[in-house]
Amino acid sequence: MRRAYAPLIATLCLFAAPVLAEQFTDTQSGLQFDIPRGWTHKLDGNTLTALSPDETAMLLFFVTDISESDEVVDRVAESMDQVIQNAQVTRRLTIREVNDLKQIQAKGTGTCEEDLCNWDFTLVVGARRNLLVVALGDVDKHEAEIHGVYRSIQNDGSI
Repeated sequence: MRRAYAPLIATLCLFAAPVLAEQFTDTQSGLQFDIPRGWTHKLDGNTLTALSPDETAMLLFFVTDISESDEVVDRVAESMDQVIQNAQVTRRLTIREVNDLKQIQAKGTGTCEEDLCNWDFTLVVGARRNLLVVALGDVDKHEAEIHGVYRSIQNDGSI
């Protein structure tokens, strides 16, 4: 009889996994989002950095005055010059609505500390202030976790 419940328990565990992520609230932007389970993070000034457990991918979160415009990729590239050199865009802008917020995304490659790396950015518009999320490193390996973060971004209810 107990074995009949095993598939149900396994299924419930799959749905419970996202709950185990740590929720972070950014008071400047009025947004909240989930940091994937097992990722370490620290706040340094106004920049939140999250690092994957295997240390091959990093997420940077910061409030920005970059707005939704045709020059968004250029503006992001300019602001990330110290982190990504020789940035090449491999996927031009895509725009989607998630949790009543506009997310403007692009993807590419470049050089990070003399190593080839992938990058992915999402500019979140529609909150108190815009939030820029930049993924660096082995973005393809951690794509599901990174996109889970993007899907979790929502207003914190304060506005």
